[in-house]
Amino acid sequence: MSAAKKVCFLGLNAYPAIQGRSGTTVGGLESGMWTIARTLACASDDLAISILLSESRRPANAVVDHVELHTILDPLKSIRLQVSQSLNLQALKQVRVRSLLRLAWQVPLLAVTRPFRDRRPIATHIAEHIRQIEPAICLVFGTGSDQLACIRAANEIGAKSIACIVSNADAPSFSDDMQVTARNEYGETVQARQETLRLASAIICQTQWQQDQVRRTLNLEAHRIKGGITIDRWAPLKPRMHSKGPVLWIGRYDTWHKRPWLCLEIAKRCPELQFEMILNPGSVIVEQELREAVPDNVKILGFVPYAEMPQRYHNALAYLSTGAAEFEGFPNVILESSAAGTPIVSLEDFDGYLSASGAGWGTDNDLDVAAQRLRELNENAATWQRCSEAAQRWVRSEHSIGINSERYKERIDQLLEEAS
Repeated sequence: MSAAKKVCFLGLNAYPAIQGRSGTTVGGLESGMWTIARTLACASDDLAISILLSESRRPANAVVDHVELHTILDPLKSIRLQVSQSLNLQALKQVRVRSLLRLAWQVPLLAVTRPFRDRRPIATHIAEHIRQIEPAICLVFGTGSDQLACIRAANEIGAKSIACIVSNADAPSFSDDMQVTARNEYGETVQARQETLRLASAIICQTQWQQDQVRRTLNLEAHRIKGGITIDRWAPLKPRMHSKGPVLWIGRYDTWHKRPWLCLEIAKRCPELQFEMILNPGSVIVEQELREAVPDNVKILGFVPYAEMPQRYHNALAYLSTGAAEFEGFPNVILESSAAGTPIVSLEDFDGYLSASGAGWGTDNDLDVAAQRLRELNENAATWQRCSEAAQRWVRSEHSIGINSERYKERIDQLLEEAS
């Protein structure tokens, strides 16, 4: 029997999703990547799955769910991130006292240790580890400088690579020579995003728009694989009945991507409904302003453990999405809500999901229509039940992680066959 082929995922910030660390926010990209990696590892004897992390200390377990963990050690990573998020003039004007006290020891610590730290760029560390791991294939999620470094390293050792477009901001955009160094909201240049896709052996995307965008801008073909989740994790233990719970919203403090302000505006239009917003850290300024503007029917939760999230969906009347299609791609929360049997009202109908599934409605960014649909779900039990059941049927038939991982496995096998 031939040795298993090594497949390495680049997941620098994925460890909270792997460990389920208490008190740590888990991003949708990282949780989605980890779900695919562990599913492939458990189901594929001919693949040896690993993931390359960046952490302040080496994980306690070198293997989790049959996935080998490789670590770029960065002892002061969390402190540097906290300081970088706090040290801007606007944020300092409104920063809390406890944050100032934290900065009082963090900044001197970084200054004192600077001469002794390894200050080589992260791209150098990624390349070193890829050479040591010697994978047959590297998978990167997102497009940018880190992903580009991984794909270049894979090319240097003769390995194949797959670039996976997650959000629409990862997709290539038209540019002229003056714009290639311009950075998007995630700090990535047009040049880095396009080069990541050009140098990859294959491209995987989630939506039709992303596939079309790759073809239009780069004249390349992307293989479309719909997002997938572990459905049983989110599914209710018994059939859902019409819920009179709060409208659930999940996101972070920003003005351009998750757009929490729009949730407040919709809540003001529905004073008879309760809203529950789970807000992850983001802009300090947006957080301060948002908390001062919260109406009486909105409750803000700063952090909810990942293990408690299924119950939040089960208790909800509906899930409300105000995310901008320009940046979202296809949000995992839409699939989680569907698996939980919670109807969805969304300002954007991502990839036509809601119109195809019957799980709820897209409102074409009309706040009044969104408020009307939420009231309809509250007042009409039959409508609520129809959306709930349709959502559960559709997500099981189209978006299970089993189907999703099989399609990733097929693409990986094709590349391995080409390389042999």
